[in-house]
Amino acid sequence: MGRLKVSVDKTRCVASQTCIMIAPKAFVLDEDGQSSVAAPEEELEETVRDAAAMCPTGAILIEESEDGGEAPE
Repeated sequence: MGRLKVSVDKTRCVASQTCIMIAPKAFVLDEDGQSSVAAPEEELEETVRDAAAMCPTGAILIEESEDGGEAPE
């Protein structure tokens, strides 16, 4: 899944943990209780996209990457 850039908009995250339930390798809770990107490359691309689609606030952002890396948090 190296061609996607995955990030979490902290201003929109309400810590519902939906992303963690759907893609537990890709997302973790940070010290503030909000979701953070962990290891999205360890999940299937479809699973990460599902987590983004199911986020109640649309806080998970996915972009196609030209260089193959993930976006910084």
